[in-house]
Amino acid sequence: MTNHQKKYALADGPDVEDEEVVLLSGRTLTPEVRAEILEQVGVTPARIGAGRPALGEPGKQSPQVSFRMPEALHDVARRVARERGITLSQLAREALERSLSA
Repeated sequence: MTNHQKKYALADGPDVEDEEVVLLSGRTLTPEVRAEILEQVGVTPARIGAGRPALGEPGKQSPQVSFRMPEALHDVARRVARERGITLSQLAREALERSLSA
C-alpha cells in the first residue's frame, strides 16, 4: 500500500463520490462494485457494522450499559455464562432483570 492509499474497514468504506479508490485488481470502487463484492462474500449492506441484533424495536438501537467489576467477579461470571451456553451480556441482563423484579 502506498502512502496516498487509504485502508478502510468494510463498515466505513470510502465516500466513492468524493474520492477514487482503486482495488488491487485495478477496478475502481464504485457503489455497484462495492455491492457486487458484498454479495460475493455474503454480506448484506444492512448488516455491515451492525453487531448483534437489537433487543427492542426492529430498526432501533438498543440502549447499552457499561460498568467495571472486580477481576474475580468477571472470571466467575464468564465461567457461569460459558457453562450455561450464553453470553456474558445475556447473563448480566438476566441478573439485572432478576434484581429489578425482586
